Amino acid sequence: MLGANIRIKRDSKWLGRLPILLAIALALPFLTPLIGPTADLERTIHDAYRYRLAEQVDYDPDIALVVYDDQVARTTQKTSPVDRELLGQAITTIASANPRAIGLDMAFVQETDQSQALIDAIRAVQVPIYIVYADPEGDRGVYWDPTIDLFAREDQDRFWQALEGSEARRVSPAIGVGPARIGRSWPDTLPGTAPLLAHAMSGTPEELRSYRGAIRYRVLDRAVFEEARTDIDIANGMFPVYPLDLLADELFAGDFLPELEGRFVLIGSDTFGADQISTPITRMGEFQRVAGVTVHAQMLRQALDRDFPPPLGWPWIAALSVITILLASGTALIERRIVFLIAIGVAQAIGFAVMPFAIDAAGWDILKLPLFGLGLAWVLAYFAVASARRDQSSEERAFARGALGRFVPARVAEQILEDPARLQLKGEERELTLMFTDLEGFTKFCHGRDPRQTAEILNAYLDAMTAIVLDHGGTLDKYVGDAIVAFWGAPIASADDTERAVACALAMQAEGVRITERALAEHGVALGRTRIGIHRGPVIVGNFGGTNRMQYTAMGDAMNIAARLESANKQIGSDILVSEAVRDEASDHAYRSLGRIAMSGVATGIALYEPLASELAGFAGQWNAAIAALGAGNDEPWDALVKAHPDDRAAIALEPRMDAIRKGEVHVLQSK
Repeated sequence: MLGANIRIKRDSKWLGRLPILLAIALALPFLTPLIGPTADLERTIHDAYRYRLAEQVDYDPDIALVVYDDQVARTTQKTSPVDRELLGQAITTIASANPRAIGLDMAFVQETDQSQALIDAIRAVQVPIYIVYADPEGDRGVYWDPTIDLFAREDQDRFWQALEGSEARRVSPAIGVGPARIGRSWPDTLPGTAPLLAHAMSGTPEELRSYRGAIRYRVLDRAVFEEARTDIDIANGMFPVYPLDLLADELFAGDFLPELEGRFVLIGSDTFGADQISTPITRMGEFQRVAGVTVHAQMLRQALDRDFPPPLGWPWIAALSVITILLASGTALIERRIVFLIAIGVAQAIGFAVMPFAIDAAGWDILKLPLFGLGLAWVLAYFAVASARRDQSSEERAFARGALGRFVPARVAEQILEDPARLQLKGEERELTLMFTDLEGFTKFCHGRDPRQTAEILNAYLDAMTAIVLDHGGTLDKYVGDAIVAFWGAPIASADDTERAVACALAMQAEGVRITERALAEHGVALGRTRIGIHRGPVIVGNFGGTNRMQYTAMGDAMNIAARLESANKQIGSDILVSEAVRDEASDHAYRSLGRIAMSGVATGIALYEPLASELAGFAGQWNAAIAALGAGNDEPWDALVKAHPDDRAAIALEPRMDAIRKGEVHVLQSK
């Protein structure tokens, strides 16, 4: 029989590592938000969900924006500092509309000759006006220009001293700006510093001002978005927007002032490159950045709604981590078909994808939800448990694989081990591709020879040929002396079984030549050619035998035909003979036609074909054309072919059957 003793070494490394790996998996959701690259991934995932979770609304009824945009800057020829006289005029006009409050998202850190005009306008205002105060030490989450030095702060302090006794109130312009200036969250502020602009204007209760969760962005409803009048409307989303110079002109502002009555009016810059930041909405949407005043408006809307959901604390994250590891471990332990495992995995992936929506709908903030960490924990836990499981069963699998590998290809053995239900050992009818081989003259070779030398040569021959059969996906049926019986299509069938069988025959033919050369060189003996017959047809395949000993084999007329084809090689002058059924099923190979014969024990005539190596495809074409010409009464192509290949054994053996070839008749072989 094939093979050597099976050696099994149990390797328990994964079992030993399992507790450590599971502990790492449990910790991953806590670690990924803290490590640079994975923290970036967590933030990106959050931004994608925040974009999808953004509520679509109509224009906000309570908040309006007045912007000092690029058009205003071009008109006034002033960008930084802004035209303070124009700003003062706009504030005066806006205040006349009786808004609920005015918010000024501009820090006045540089004194100009227009400062007094602005101060006078602010002091004259009779509505609350909230003005940001630049405090680089106190405000966290604010990008401050390095030019805000000591002298700039002195200018700012003088500006505020001039406003004492007015309605002006200091506020912080801080936004929770993370890496790459992306405004995702409410910021940290130091005790004793000015309140956030949104908290101050909305009158947020003190107990709610500790909120550090996500800014819950809203977006303009798509239908309204498509009808937006200008690019400003689109860029600033759901808030009505007015250019500052329009409201500074009393003549033109009159038509718009009623729209500002009772609203919170935020004034800020919206010039290219100045006070512009990214948000989760702009990262995933159509615009790269928005003005900082727009983000303050979003925060103000959230504060007015008192929409401050509680964060997911570490107990919740720990619970989600445990659930994730349990799901991954359970999946790794399921012993079902791969399709079922894929379905389970897809269902869990969908569950993970839907989870942020469910958590948000339940009233919790998802800013700290470590989705990437949970996914990584699932992968690690699944890998660890699956590896430990494979480790635990390696001894049994190695034994079963080794035992099956003696008779079926390794790939078939693996498929059977993965899904034992695919192995049907009871007798059943199947369409198989069947092979019989024989070593020419071996009986005569054995006569009078040392049995030990004979056994050594035969075992080497059978070992090499069996390896080729298994490498090509065949199932070993039996050995009969020097003959091998094999088949393709059982216990597990593949679409290319017949292609594999023909390729196997060609490989065995080439290996037979090498074995003959080695036997002659090493032992001084000459072995005969390897003859092969292949047929495809219906057989009964399964376990046959007695109660105590059974054999997995195939039986039927198709087996007999394959055996006759192998035997016919001797009279046909070929090494490999296949039936027409095989030729049709494995048509990618080159074949030469060897006529049609009737064999002893087979009632109907069989067309014979010999597969040739790919480099002989041209010769096969010439041969088949010459045979066709014979049938048409033209001998010239055949005569030329024979003259060119006088030693071709098949051509020589064909001479007694020339009349049958010309007439298209079946030739009767006289013996097996």
